[in-house]
Amino acid sequence: MHADEDIQQLLKDFPELEGGDFILGKEVLAHFGLLFSGFANLEGGLQNCYLFWQLHIALINGEVGSKNDWLALHSKFESEAFDATFGRLVNLLGDCPDMKFLADDLKALRHSRNYFAHRFFREENDKMFNDDAILKLMSRMNVLRHEVKKCEGSVENVSTHLFQVIYPNVDMKSNIAAFAQERMEEISVSPPKDFGWENE
Repeated sequence: MHADEDIQQLLKDFPELEGGDFILGKEVLAHFGLLFSGFANLEGGLQNCYLFWQLHIALINGEVGSKNDWLALHSKFESEAFDATFGRLVNLLGDCPDMKFLADDLKALRHSRNYFAHRFFREENDKMFNDDAILKLMSRMNVLRHEVKKCEGSVENVSTHLFQVIYPNVDMKSNIAAFAQERMEEISVSPPKDFGWENE
């Protein structure tokens, strides 16, 4: 059965669930966080795609005549990408030729993300009172997590391609790795104490 296969995959991915030293209800919360972190990674990839695609269009249209032009456009498109919701990003990228093959997947994932953001805890609350129901719920969340991860990989490939188009002599992955290492070192020296939602 489809559900049995899903549960087998869940236990393969998280073998600790076969033990008994945990509370399944809390595991749902952990898997919710894991799924939403996947959506956040996918969203970051979409932001990159939008930024690089728009910069490429600006180059083609002759809008970049100086370094200052480039920096101003980079700032503009980056702000547009970061200010957009997940759904808005999907719409903004609707005309990007390199993203056409992902259009249906992204629309489906947008729908799923909206469900988890706005309805999941209300609609699925009745599953939380039975261990078998919880396992099936988590197994289906795991299926969706794999779908998000697969799409994230495809989006990363597109963003890497678009980056190379506008920065043909720059190693994107090495630059990201160096930046991440620098940020980790900064944070370890001076851990952040401000939280975004408290400063809105």
